[in-house]
Amino acid sequence: MRTRQASTKTICCGAWLLLSQSLLSGAAEKPYMVEEALSYNELDYVSVGLDQQTVTLVCTNRRKQFLLDSADASLTEFFLMSLKSAMIKGCREPPYPSILTDATMEKLALAKFVAQESKRETSEVTVRFYGLVHWEDPLDETLGPAPPHPTAAENCVMKEGILNYKVGTNYLGKELWKPCFVVLSNGILYQYPDRTDVTPLLSVNMGGEQCGGCRRSNTSDRLHSFQVILTDRPSLELSAENEEEMADWMQYLCQAVSKGVRFTACRD
Repeated sequence: MRTRQASTKTICCGAWLLLSQSLLSGAAEKPYMVEEALSYNELDYVSVGLDQQTVTLVCTNRRKQFLLDSADASLTEFFLMSLKSAMIKGCREPPYPSILTDATMEKLALAKFVAQESKRETSEVTVRFYGLVHWEDPLDETLGPAPPHPTAAENCVMKEGILNYKVGTNYLGKELWKPCFVVLSNGILYQYPDRTDVTPLLSVNMGGEQCGGCRRSNTSDRLHSFQVILTDRPSLELSAENEEEMADWMQYLCQAVSKGVRFTACRD
């Protein structure tokens, strides 16, 4: 998980969490440094964020709160299950802290933001999927020096599947879409007419100069559509079957772009 600390700016850092009866007791040397310690009895309630991407531990002293970014629903569920199990096994007497899962304020804030950005009414906005993505600045020296050349494991972002791509429009202005087989391998995006074809319709080096990244499409009426921005030709417009699949593809594509930028910056 990652923790956020409140200051003049939001600071995120990786964190190991230990649920233990004896975290604060004993003088034995530990193979780790304790950054923060929280007694189970201090805990007032636990607030789970939108789509289980975050967990906030709120103490009886409201000034003491810990926001944890799991960015993964299954990790959040495992943490909550482990926390509850630890308290039931004797780390705290009943009543146990409440676990709030409605994320009402987050939903309202996100809907308001989307409505402002898309110039729509808040009542028209429905949140289908929400996920956190960890970004790294390739020029940030605090991350440490990047290796001079990418290894195969580092640069091999692999994903494949059937998507639809925009062919054009008919004489009535209606968009025309066709299915295609898309492969992302070693930082290169390949678009094939079909899974059995060996010659791609298009290949894009996601970390090269010909690619400007990817974004959700704001020019298409088709649901779950997104664009691979190309600098030497019109953007490649793709659409997925559902919102989760679209978000997954966009995450992989953005990671491929980020890796390419990092390696280019290192060579320069």
